[in-house]
This record gives sequence, structure tokens and C-alpha cells, in this order.
Amino acid sequence: MASSNWGRKIIAPVLITAFMALAVIGQAIALLFATEYLSLWVSVPAVIASLIILGVMIYVLVERIRDIKSGEEDDLDNY
Repeated sequence: MASSNWGRKIIAPVLITAFMALAVIGQAIALLFATEYLSLWVSVPAVIASLIILGVMIYVLVERIRDIKSGEEDDLDNY
């Protein structure tokens, strides 16, 4: 580990991901209960898309934590 205080640097990405995940989960739940107003052909793909977005968010968070732990502060070094 390049830095001993990487734990503090992980707090912001985790909190932002948690708040966004709650928003996406809330949207998926709202779409499930909106079947009275939306057809099933609209609700199911929208919920599936929300779950895919949630999975991508978690993947990006894990990658960001790996970057922070490896000492790479920003991704601009890759370009």
C-alpha cells in the first residue's frame, strides 16, 4: 500500500455510491409499484435497467477502491 491513510480517501466514493444506489433502488421500487399506471412491458425493462445501473455503480466503486489502495490518486495518469 502506497499510503497508510487510504481509508479516509475511500469514504467519499463509498458515500456517493451509497446515496446513488439508494436513489436507483427507490426508482426501481417505484417502477414496480407503478404497474397500475405503466404497462408491464415498460416496468420490467425499466427495473432491469435500474439493476444493471446498480451493478455498474458497484463495479466502478470496487475499481476506484483498488485504485486508491494501489496509490493511484487519479486516473489521469493512464492517459
